[in-house]
Amino acid sequence: MLIDLKKYNILEKIKSGSLSHAITIAGDDNDTKNEIIQKISEYFTCKSAEKPCGHCNICKKTIGCINPDIYILDNAEKIISVDDIRKIRKDSYIPPNECDKKVYIIKNGQNMNINAGNAFLKVLEEPPSYVSFIIEIPDENVLLDTILSRCVVYRFNMQNQVFDDKIVENAVKMMSFIDSEIDLLSIDYKKITKNEFLDIITVIKVILKDSILFEFNSDYVPLNDVSKQIFLNKSFNEITKIYDVCCYITEKCEYNISVSNLAYYFITEINK
Repeated sequence: MLIDLKKYNILEKIKSGSLSHAITIAGDDNDTKNEIIQKISEYFTCKSAEKPCGHCNICKKTIGCINPDIYILDNAEKIISVDDIRKIRKDSYIPPNECDKKVYIIKNGQNMNINAGNAFLKVLEEPPSYVSFIIEIPDENVLLDTILSRCVVYRFNMQNQVFDDKIVENAVKMMSFIDSEIDLLSIDYKKITKNEFLDIITVIKVILKDSILFEFNSDYVPLNDVSKQIFLNKSFNEITKIYDVCCYITEKCEYNISVSNLAYYFITEINK
């Protein structure tokens, strides 16, 4: 798999030195996430003029997973304990062995318990200048808000790639019309099947999640630009209200209710 980091605005930030010391790689597309983490690690540790060169001694060690300045915490499905994080925190204050940076990769970050999360926050708040953290996680929303607010978040979801363009188009249209009941009612819901409408609601939920994440970090990569528009025009409470309505509709899709009635419920509830 060939990953274009420039597409995600990561490479330019690394080169300019403006990338946060803490990065969250979220989503269910594990192949892409692992490739991104590998590439970021290579960029951070390679000492060549053109990073990563791929053939220097450091790059070879990184590719071979034997770079002493890259620490990977992977407890699989087990809980990440406060002792695990304390070990990272203690090690982070030891300067790098061979590279200019030390990289700490925390896999399955959702398994951090509260104590571990609070311990991690201490080093995130005042990290050594040579340290970078990469947190891999299926869903960034399970992280403590205090941790999330200190990270640049990139999401790589397979589900975002399998939706039909028409589904995404209708979802974006509905969110663009969110403040106009007349425009929302102008959409021909009779031509939309229940399964398609359920997919539309799923995409809307992704858009709403994206808009909330802008509150923490303006570098967040959204599914669509409409997410930023919603963030600028809606309060947090308004966004969560729409999200709750979407969740309710998802449940009601299982019953014998027409798409037109589901759409009407959506429109009336968000305009209350």
